[in-house]
Amino acid sequence: FQFNPGLEANLKFSSELLLGKLKNYHIIFAEIQDVNTFDDGKNWTDNLQNELSRAHRTFSRIQLSTYGNTDFSKVLKRGEKNLIIFNTDKYGIVSSFLPALKEKQKEYNISLFEQYSWLNQTEKLIQNIYISPFTPNLNPVELSKFDVQFAQFFKRQASSDVPRYDLLGYDLTNYFVSVINRYGTKFTEKMGSTNNFKWIQSQPLFKRISNGSGFVNQELYMGEDKTE
Repeated sequence: FQFNPGLEANLKFSSELLLGKLKNYHIIFAEIQDVNTFDDGKNWTDNLQNELSRAHRTFSRIQLSTYGNTDFSKVLKRGEKNLIIFNTDKYGIVSSFLPALKEKQKEYNISLFEQYSWLNQTEKLIQNIYISPFTPNLNPVELSKFDVQFAQFFKRQASSDVPRYDLLGYDLTNYFVSVINRYGTKFTEKMGSTNNFKWIQSQPLFKRISNGSGFVNQELYMGEDKTE
C-alpha cells in the first residue's frame, strides 16, 4: 500500500484541474535550462503539456537561463489570471526566479503552481496553487478531539507542521481498522469503494494501478495560499 499518489494520479488530477476548475487561467510553463531529465518535476510538466495539447488547451512557454535576468512580462497577460508552472520540483532551482516574478505582481495577476514540498518555504508569491494528498481544510471537530487527547497522552502540544504526520498515522490507522472490521480478510476487494471513517487530514482511496500491482492512493486535493 502506497499513500503518496504516483505520477499518473498527479498527472490526471492536474490536467483535469487545468481543463476544469482552472480553465480560465493563462498557463505559462517556465522551462529552466539544463534541468536533469530524471527530475520528477520535468517529467510531470512534459507529460502535462502533452495532455493539454491533446485537449487543445492553449498555454505559453518561457525559456529561463540560470545565468541571466528573466523578463516574465513578455509572456504574462494583463486582465487575466496567469499561472506559472516550473519544470522542476527542486525549490533550490526555482527560488532564484521568484524575485523577478514578485516584481510583476503589481502589474499582473500571478499565481505559482507550487510543489507541495515548497509550502514550508518562506519565499512565496501572494497567490499559490498546489495539489497534495492532504486536504487544506482539516476536519475541525475531529481535529479538536485529537489535539485534546494528544496533549493528555503525551504531555505536550501536537505539532503545527504542514502536513502533520501524527494525523497521517491516525487517518491511515483508522482507515485500515475500518475496512478490516467491515470486510475482514476480503478487505482488499473493497479498497476502491468509498469507506466512511473518522478522518482529519486525508481520506485515502487505494486502487491497483495495474493487474497484480500493489495499491496506490488516488485521492488528491487542490489548495490555495493567498497570504503574503
